[in-house]
Amino acid sequence: MNLIDNSLVEASNGKIIVKRKLLGKQFIFTPEDSPLKKSVEYFDLTEEYGLKKCIEDKDFTQIDNYRKSSAPTLQVVMYKTKSGKVAAAQLQKYVPYEYVAASNISVAD
Repeated sequence: MNLIDNSLVEASNGKIIVKRKLLGKQFIFTPEDSPLKKSVEYFDLTEEYGLKKCIEDKDFTQIDNYRKSSAPTLQVVMYKTKSGKVAAAQLQKYVPYEYVAASNISVAD
């Protein structure tokens, strides 16, 4: 389980809830009543400051403007609604042998 999974509901102040399912759980973004799909994207390590600011400012639309990387040293974990809107995101950095949070979890307004 990823870092963001453990704290997502708590960080959302009621905007994200968990629905239990037979084979696990489903996160729901309550303002849109939309199930969330998790995605992970990897970025160049030099983009850390910009991505962190982008996530802290909840300017999720700018995430795609940063340089991607195939090396999994810096990742953004996002939960997206059916419409593709980012509902929550967290920047994580690989420090041998695990990912650690490089930002707080940001939840869309």
